[in-house]
Amino acid sequence: MHIDSFADGGVYVDWGTADELREAALELFAKGIDYTDPPPVVLHHKNVHDCMRDALVRILASAGFQVKEADGFTHGTAFHVKGLRP
Repeated sequence: MHIDSFADGGVYVDWGTADELREAALELFAKGIDYTDPPPVVLHHKNVHDCMRDALVRILASAGFQVKEADGFTHGTAFHVKGLRP
């Protein structure tokens, strides 16, 4: 998990897969893939990342935190967590 502080007191949170899985997927990307039918390791990497990110969002929201999507262009797949809900 990766956390970056934000100027207004909130944080941006992201989660990454294990190095082995990420590197295997990146190696295939470098060779070029068919995006309409990605190789199993690339699809697995995406699914693991998406599931863990969704779980973190839901867990933090359930705990009472304000959680929202961040600007994907600026913050990639990170999401914004800003304190507890009032």
